[in-house]
Amino acid sequence: MRAGAALALSAGVLLACASPAEEEPAAPGPPRPDHVIELTGRVTVTGSAPLTILVLVTETDHYQIVGDLAPELRTLQQVHVTVRGRVVREAAGPGFPARLQVDSYTRVQR
Repeated sequence: MRAGAALALSAGVLLACASPAEEEPAAPGPPRPDHVIELTGRVTVTGSAPLTILVLVTETDHYQIVGDLAPELRTLQQVHVTVRGRVVREAAGPGFPARLQVDSYTRVQR
């Protein structure tokens, strides 16, 4: 009888170890390259001519706007927009924000 109880206990432990664990949500942090994201912020130009960059300033970060829509977004300086795109390069430190290739955008009414 003791052997049967020990066997049942061992089987229960094995089943508990084999059952899949619940997935934990992704840790907060900067978006990884090639992930499609949606961000809301203000379009601005930073730097001194001729070395200026177009930047989306969000509540928590800055992203350099690149891609086909960059010239169009440059005409919307100081306008709040929601953009959808993907990070094509991670931030390289202060003054070198992550590059965001914007695929679409909408103006945000404030």
